Amino acid sequence: MKTVLSTRGITYAQLADRLSALGHVETETSIAQKVRRGTFQFAFFILCMKAVGVSRVSIDVPTGDSSNAIHL
Repeated sequence: MKTVLSTRGITYAQLADRLSALGHVETETSIAQKVRRGTFQFAFFILCMKAVGVSRVSIDVPTGDSSNAIHL
């Protein structure tokens, strides 16, 4: 998520405003803590992507070969 926000020039405060406009109240601090810990739910990730204008998220699922594993 850090990369998407950075690439688009969006701060945590701006993301909080955009999430609020979608009806999901988060503070700048709560977003920063979630991102720093990396412990947010996937639903929160999808909502954030919607808030910043990402319309498509692709995830490749490994098929048993751990060399193809990725960590989000």
